[in-house]
Amino acid sequence: MSTTRKSSGPQLVINSPEDEAIKTADLEQIENVDVFGDLDQFKDTAAAAVEAVKRVLNRVPLMKAQGGGQKAGSLVRVHPTFELTGVGLVYDPREGGEPHLVTKDMVKPLAQWIVAVDLHVAITREGFEQGHWPVHLWPVPATAYDKSGKLSPHFQTHRLIVQHAKTQWLRMINGGRQYEEELPENPEKLPTVDWAAMPWAFADILTKAFSPSTHVILNAQHLLVDYLFGRA
Repeated sequence: MSTTRKSSGPQLVINSPEDEAIKTADLEQIENVDVFGDLDQFKDTAAAAVEAVKRVLNRVPLMKAQGGGQKAGSLVRVHPTFELTGVGLVYDPREGGEPHLVTKDMVKPLAQWIVAVDLHVAITREGFEQGHWPVHLWPVPATAYDKSGKLSPHFQTHRLIVQHAKTQWLRMINGGRQYEEELPENPEKLPTVDWAAMPWAFADILTKAFSPSTHVILNAQHLLVDYLFGRA
């Protein structure tokens, strides 16, 4: 499909279920989501970390970008309301950067390791056109400013493109100094997304991305906390 570039991000690589049976079986294996019953314990936790220590706001390795202005990649849509803003994440250096979600009580103790992001639910065109819901979390810098307080073109355009993807199909590419979005020339030929028909609740999606038993840091007894503080 020919496209026109609109100046304003990387593509998402999302694994989709092969059929409804697999999707149903996968949902049956979702862990208990009680930890996500109160989302306020995660919201805006990043502010405390930024106050405690200044760090560069990096992308979470859940989205793989096309570098160097490449145009290859999936068209993406973003859910209009499924988002968790100001989230604090900590990477596990032993597992190639596995992200762990941090609760408010653990933000200050882990401040030097915190990366601040907003988490958005996104889908790609390919799986969706086959009748599936290829759901994935899209981590986006929680602010448009870098650690020095200077406006970052990459952070700014990344955040803007995610908002645009709430109302239209687009692909995000790395334009060098900033991210850019490409819009299809014939958007009327693309599928219409009825978000109300998506079979998963937001808590289900969070649970699949951050297993409560291993990838949510609730207290100082977490194994990753022990490792970071040299106790393991």
